Amino acid sequence: MHKTRVFFSTTITIIIIILISSCGKKTKSEQELFSLANSTKDSAIIKNDTNLFNQSISYYQEIIDNYPASDSVVQAYENICEIYSRLNKFTQVIEYCKVLSEKFPDKKEGKKAAFTMGFVYENFLNDKDNALTAYKSFVEKYSNDTDPDFQNLISNTKLIIEKFEKGLSDEEFLKIQIEKNTDTKKEKSK
Repeated sequence: MHKTRVFFSTTITIIIIILISSCGKKTKSEQELFSLANSTKDSAIIKNDTNLFNQSISYYQEIIDNYPASDSVVQAYENICEIYSRLNKFTQVIEYCKVLSEKFPDKKEGKKAAFTMGFVYENFLNDKDNALTAYKSFVEKYSNDTDPDFQNLISNTKLIIEKFEKGLSDEEFLKIQIEKNTDTKKEKSK
């Protein structure tokens, strides 16, 4: 009888401890997490604090993991890309831009991420082959997009592709473009 009482008492104590400890681990709502992530990111920017940037990334990642169907996920991915860029972690920028562009290809942020991959490869990782591949993929995927901002970006991306394919430096390519624009203006004034 005494053993039963001890067992019962121990079991009740363990259950109470589990209940009390789980009460303190309340999952934050999506709004709370997003607000916390944004304010942490803002503080990180002001203080230029890597630890705060990393904490912000973990809050955004928690949104992605716990609320995958939410509209906030797109912004969470975009903010993670921005933070990694600020931290000069360009491989991670590419990684998150790729996911963003693949999961949300029809959203503005997904389209922007598809272009950003080429830009990061070209300008920060000095990887011209992957830059060219990313730029071509962007143009192929979005050349029929009706958004005027993206049409302009696509036109400029086609010029970047042309520069790569001709093996021109930025200076050489700029000189050719200026000459083309000058010739076009002369033609129009006739």
